[in-house]
Amino acid sequence: MACEEVCAGELRHAVSYQEAIRTPNSSGGTGSPVWSEQAVLMCKIRELSGKEAFMHHRLESQAVAEFTARYRSDLKTEGRLVVDGESFNIRWLNDVDRRKRWIKIVAERGVVD
Repeated sequence: MACEEVCAGELRHAVSYQEAIRTPNSSGGTGSPVWSEQAVLMCKIRELSGKEAFMHHRLESQAVAEFTARYRSDLKTEGRLVVDGESFNIRWLNDVDRRKRWIKIVAERGVVD
């Protein structure tokens, strides 16, 4: 039997999906966000691009990756993915075939929102 878009065996990377939770600080405003794990996704990861640049007197690297996972309706572009200790900010979510079977997540590492 052939795989159409993704074979289940390709989903070999455990990836943490996290959302920021903001709590009030002592002065009544919102404090720094605390990232909280909402789910662990099994993903196929494909690196799309990467670059390095000298910024603020140091070498900075950026990378864009595509994560493919089983479809979930609770993922948000405000969230992030963490794999092997590296954080990726979610930029785009795509229901691959509009049948809610697979979701592609394009995310970027090395940038600050």
